Amino acid sequence: MSTLITKDLSRLGRNYLETGTYIEIFSSTITYGTINDRVDSIDNAQMDITPFRNIINEMYAKDTSRKIKSALHARRMQGKYMATTAPFGYQKDEKDHNHLVIDEVTAPVVELIFSIAEEGVGLHTICNCLRKAKVLKLSFYKKELFERFMDEEKMYD
Repeated sequence: MSTLITKDLSRLGRNYLETGTYIEIFSSTITYGTINDRVDSIDNAQMDITPFRNIINEMYAKDTSRKIKSALHARRMQGKYMATTAPFGYQKDEKDHNHLVIDEVTAPVVELIFSIAEEGVGLHTICNCLRKAKVLKLSFYKKELFERFMDEEKMYD
């Protein structure tokens, strides 16, 4: 490879020291250029400002990360549910995907598990009780839900 082109300097690296090192080490063997920042390792005048752009890129990445973490923390503090899927026994509210509602199909299984656990028995015993009661596995409920979803999709074809 004799030429490396990236969209901008931030795509080469986020840490300004490492990015500068990459450019310096490979400048004798590889021509580096960016599309948006208009950086070309052949043009030394353009390369003079490159370290400053790398510092700004690193500061921007850190600032964005800090803002995202802050926003997620604020949503958690408001009691919003942040995961992509609901835990067994719950489902995401259709009106507000950050709110959980009880899943009427799987709720009895969760209640059974908790009632057995309240008796002070261990996980192995709980699993045996569920097997004896012929309680369906979680994977079945997921499969059933998926098949129900697929059937509903087919209804509208």
